[in-house]
Amino acid sequence: ADFEPLNINLQAIDTLGNATFHQLPLTADSIAPRCGIFSPPDGGFLNGNGSTFFRLMMNDGSPTLHMEASVDNKPIPVSRLDGIVSAHWNDPPKEDGSPHTFRYSATDQGGNSCSGQAVFLLDNVPPSLSVTQPMSDAVLGLPWFDGGAWVTGPTPDDGLNPTPTVTVDWDDGLGARLATTIDGGYRFPVSPT
Repeated sequence: ADFEPLNINLQAIDTLGNATFHQLPLTADSIAPRCGIFSPPDGGFLNGNGSTFFRLMMNDGSPTLHMEASVDNKPIPVSRLDGIVSAHWNDPPKEDGSPHTFRYSATDQGGNSCSGQAVFLLDNVPPSLSVTQPMSDAVLGLPWFDGGAWVTGPTPDDGLNPTPTVTVDWDDGLGARLATTIDGGYRFPVSPT
C-alpha cells in the first residue's frame, strides 16, 4: 500500500451479549518513494554560471515527502514547483571540468525512502579565444584584402574539455560561419567583397 486509508474494526462482547465497537482509522504505507535524476546525467558536464539547478523525479502516494540533496556532502536546498523537483546549488566555484558528487534522497511519512547519486563535471569557465590576424583596431586596406586575407588565431583552450569550435560573423546579415581548424589554431578566409 502507498499511503492508503485502512480501518481496523474492533469489537468486545461480554457473556451477556453486550457489545462495544471501536474503529481505528490508519494509513498503510509500505511502498518507498520513487526518485531519480533527470539532469545532469551521471558523468555529464554541468554549466554552473551563477547558480546551478539539478532536475529530479521524486514522487510517492504520501502527500508529504522529506527531500534532501547535497553536493560533495554539503546540503543544498530542494524545492517542488508544479510537480518538478529542483535542487539549487548557489554560487558554485569557478572550475573547468572538476568532478563533484551529487546525492539526493526522499523519505515519505511512513519512513520509506529512496536515494541516489551522480558524479558530474562542473564547467563554468569559458574557453580562451584570441586573434592573431588582423590585429585589433587595424585599418584594413586593399592590399590586405588582395593578399589572401585571413582571420586567424591559436586553438582556443578549454581545459579538460574538447576543443571548442570557432565561428566568425562579418556582421553582414548572413550570421556566423564555422572557421577552419588548422594545426595549432583556426583560420577563416576574408571575402574580397
